Formats: sequence, C-alpha cells, structure tokens
Amino acid sequence: MHPAPHQKELFVRPTPSPGTVFVNDRVSVQTEEKQRVVFVQGVVFSHYSIDDRSAEAYAMVQLFEAGYADQNDIARCFGYSARALRRYQERLKAGGLSALVRPEGRPSGTAFGHKKIHARDRTILRLKAKGMSNRMDCWPAGPQRNGRPEGSPATRLEPGS
Repeated sequence: MHPAPHQKELFVRPTPSPGTVFVNDRVSVQTEEKQRVVFVQGVVFSHYSIDDRSAEAYAMVQLFEAGYADQNDIARCFGYSARALRRYQERLKAGGLSALVRPEGRPSGTAFGHKKIHARDRTILRLKAKGMSNRMDCWPAGPQRNGRPEGSPATRLEPGS
C-alpha cells in the first residue's frame, strides 16, 4: 500500500478581522468604528452602538442565559467583572430593560446631598491647612468660661448663670 498523499484542508479558516475578540469557540464579538456585532457560530446574535450600555448589558445577559458562554468569559471579553454581569442579570429580572438604563444625574444618597457633612469636611480641611489636627480635643475651644466651653451643660448648671 502506498501512503495517502497529503490532502489540502477542505474548510480554510479565515483570519479574523481587526477588532474581533473571541469569547470561546462559538461566540465572537466584532467592533468596527462605533458599532459592535455579537456572533454565535457565525450568525448575528446581537448588534448595537458601543455608546448604548444597556444594549451591551442585555447582550451579555442573553449570551449567558442562552448558555452560549460562561459568565467569566463574557465578562472578560466585554471588559467587566463577573459580578457586574450578575448585577445586570438581577436588574433585568427585577425591572426589565428599563432597569438596565443608568439614570441621568448624580445618584441619590451621595455626600453632596448632606450639607452638614460637607461643611464639616470643609472645616476639617481648613484647620488641617493651618497645621491643626482633625481630633476634636485639638480644635480651638472658642469662648470659655471657667475653662469650659460656653454653652456646655457644665456651664449652664453653674450657680449664677
């Protein structure tokens, strides 16, 4: 018997275009200018503008829930953590697509909503700039009476006040 001649490869694998990232052997993501296309086994699964973060989150969740890729692979490919992907999944389940959209403006409950905290921080920074410590016992006492700050409970209880 003669050895079989070397046969050429029947299905030549095309070289991926620039901007293509492979999630795994079935899923790839191709980004071109401001558009992104997600392919599953060569078929378009999703396409969106890279500025549309909610569409990106939805595509990530759909890829994971359909079982096409592992959440760690999806998160790595899109530049997120696996925790972020789980968070998107929870938001989608709880509130639908509208829950994936980040609201405009500053999130509620930030430090800038509390004027007292902001004023206190400014006072501490001003005193530190003067070389003082931020410990309360090192702050200037202000007007004193008998070695105690005026208006303190001890001065109000003194006879003759």
